[in-house]
Amino acid sequence: MPPSARRLRVDRPARVGPGRALLGAGIAVAGVLLGIVAVLALNPGHDSARPSALTRVSSAPTSAGQPTAGAVGTPARPPIVGKPTAAPSLPVAAPAVTVPAVTVPAVTVLPVTVLNNSRLFGLAKRAAARYRSGGWPVPVTGNFTGRLRATTVYFAPGQQAAAARFARQFGVGRVLPRFPGLPGRGLTVVLTRDAA
Repeated sequence: MPPSARRLRVDRPARVGPGRALLGAGIAVAGVLLGIVAVLALNPGHDSARPSALTRVSSAPTSAGQPTAGAVGTPARPPIVGKPTAAPSLPVAAPAVTVPAVTVPAVTVLPVTVLNNSRLFGLAKRAAARYRSGGWPVPVTGNFTGRLRATTVYFAPGQQAAAARFARQFGVGRVLPRFPGLPGRGLTVVLTRDAA
């Protein structure tokens, strides 16, 4: 048969089944894991007193002058001389954190009207002197007719923080909004017998 009439036979690559593909992937993963173990074994931060199975090499030379493999059966490698040096570690700086300033609104000191709601003579004047010495102006003192259960600080809209501060400073247990017809402006303190 003439050469031109010969047919060239082309071999097609054999198809790889799923079992072989899975086996190949498993071998590749095992190789990567062995590489990681080797890097960790050479890490200077590891405990050097315990030799790793991958780095154990006997230093006794054979007749050819090459070291023999260790007990694990790893191929012969030249012995590692000294410790491998690690790259110098740079100090890690903590990230700067900016905390926004919290502005606390200043509590305004308001004028205080002091009214006596008891039969104790001079109670309003004595309390007014104490409030003035505590830093609160008292422009008016007087009497209040009506029945209250306990000494109370009354406040107008927007004055609740000042009333609460006044009550804490002088130990007044009741703080309430003003009611129509209550004399004074700013804060009004109505004293009962418990303030004596």
